[in-house]
Amino acid sequence: MKKEDKFGGCLSVDKEKGISVCILPSKDFGKRDIIIVTKEGAKAVRSTTELVNKLIKDYKIEHEKIVNDILPWVGEKLRDLEMEETEFGLKVMNSGIERRRIQKV
Repeated sequence: MKKEDKFGGCLSVDKEKGISVCILPSKDFGKRDIIIVTKEGAKAVRSTTELVNKLIKDYKIEHEKIVNDILPWVGEKLRDLEMEETEFGLKVMNSGIERRRIQKV
């Protein structure tokens, strides 16, 4: 089951164990948070590699599920967030804010 919105989303990885993976924009512009959410709490991971390692080693998620379901979804979410950021950056630049800042210097 996927829960998504324009700025991020969560994918239920294992309903029985209560494990989900969430991809959200970070408080730092241009960065993303990858979070593993369980019934016991949440853990942030720094990369997709760390995500895969934790899912396999710590949560015993099957390799096939990671490769066929989780990684394609994570990649899609990261690309969506990148496109949102690019569109936002272009809107800011086209609004003249960037031009005014350059003229003042």
